[in-house]
Amino acid sequence: AVLPGMIERRSGRIINIGSTAGLVGDYMLPLYSAAKSAVHGFTKVLAKEVGAHGVTVNCVAPYGTVSDDPAAFSS
Repeated sequence: AVLPGMIERRSGRIINIGSTAGLVGDYMLPLYSAAKSAVHGFTKVLAKEVGAHGVTVNCVAPYGTVSDDPAAFSS
């Protein structure tokens, strides 16, 4: 919906949310891994298509972390 305006202005940023599961696959999560892999692939293709129009497309792949601080787990 917003991409035509970004192309017209020759400026814009799109950030997709992927996952490391889409890059390496997560054990026992084949559908999730496949879906996130599609997000990464879509990001690459869209970046190639709109990059020449001044629009940047990136994908972040967050991964869970564990804190050593017991207070981090209290609600």
